[in-house]
Amino acid sequence: MVNYSCRRPAFFLGILGALVWNSLPTFAVEPSASLRGGNEGEDNARSLQDRPALQTTWTQDFAKRGQRSCNLTHLVKSDTLMDEVEYYDTEVYQRFMAWDDGVNDRTLVVKDENVCYLVFQGMNRHVFWDYIQTLSPFVKHNVFGSDCDVRRSFYRAYETNFADEMREYLDDCVQSCIPDTEAPCPVVLAGHSTGAATATIASLDPRMRKYDPVTYALGPLRAIINECNDIDGTKIYRIVAANAGVYDAASDGSPKKGRHYGESFIMDEMNQFIYLGLNDAKLRYPDNYNIHIIETYLNRMNALGNQPAENFPMTVAQFDDGHWCTEDDECNSGHCNLEAKVCGPATMDEDGTMEVGLLPGSECTENESCVYGLCVLGRCAMENGKLGSGSACEEHDQCDSEKCFNSFCQDKLYNGSWCKEDYECISNSCSGPMSWIQMRKCADPPTEAP
Repeated sequence: MVNYSCRRPAFFLGILGALVWNSLPTFAVEPSASLRGGNEGEDNARSLQDRPALQTTWTQDFAKRGQRSCNLTHLVKSDTLMDEVEYYDTEVYQRFMAWDDGVNDRTLVVKDENVCYLVFQGMNRHVFWDYIQTLSPFVKHNVFGSDCDVRRSFYRAYETNFADEMREYLDDCVQSCIPDTEAPCPVVLAGHSTGAATATIASLDPRMRKYDPVTYALGPLRAIINECNDIDGTKIYRIVAANAGVYDAASDGSPKKGRHYGESFIMDEMNQFIYLGLNDAKLRYPDNYNIHIIETYLNRMNALGNQPAENFPMTVAQFDDGHWCTEDDECNSGHCNLEAKVCGPATMDEDGTMEVGLLPGSECTENESCVYGLCVLGRCAMENGKLGSGSACEEHDQCDSEKCFNSFCQDKLYNGSWCKEDYECISNSCSGPMSWIQMRKCADPPTEAP
């Protein structure tokens, strides 16, 4: 276990540094034009309609591994799982090991269908140490001998007191495929939130790069703070939730320091994914923390992974006309009408309008504007008449998820997540003993005694 007394000075310095870190002017760390996918400088004068088609293709294996990565990121956050389970062997998990240093570092190594997953815990918004991890301003320069400077707290979440054992176990997992397939197991690095930032840093480690890993970074915080040439963004898939015209604040909002790397994607409340290109570093607004929860990502990635085989290979491009947007590069047309905040044709009608039906999540003022004929609290509803996650709400029954939380529709919580009320949980049961943070956990409803 960690010697807590050794961490106290760093803790107080972290608090002081965090205040300075978050007061720095944003321009000090704004990405350069070369990292913005051609949306600044000379390229800004050129219509996005003149650009080559920006799209990529996903295989079913890619979707399935992304789905598995996302589900494992939820498992790694479960206190019950981490405290009570170190190893088990079933049909699903051929190999499973969990580590925890007792502060903020939790990691899983799992072998599933001859793929080795190394998964890092994301931030628990109710645990104080995790907040310190996200706010610490300290820098680890030239990490692993590269030209990349990274946030030291995320580096330490990877290079922690169990790191050597973790890497040995991963190597054992990789080699275990050779007797059956005559090739090592492929490696996937994954995480959500701070775990995604940690996975991104792990991808820079030569001890990981020898496996040629693919990284699924789900709603990652910015981990790298300089223009880094030694990172292979083509092997990192940065997937960010953006629902009803708002973006995951943890990934695109505060703190505003650092850069994103990787193939960049947005997923919306209708389970649609769009492609923003390589190393897209644009910060998108408005943002909202309510859609940062792991359940938002679980539901979208499960919808992707559960699609039938005939839907693959899948071409991923941008939003169609009528979909909400805030930037031109989010639209297939290359044009986002900033007044209406929807994708549309670059050429407007003579009266200055455009005739497009508004898709769910888009701003509206009348029912007739929406493709499904219903405008609720200023947003177009889904086909079932409900609002998707991220839309403003007043009542639970206005939301497709049946959960109105902090005045926004939010996905319900899976078992193991912290809760206060039954309605927050998929199981409709927030139960178990009250924790030291005055919260319980979502769980199956208690069974009545016979």
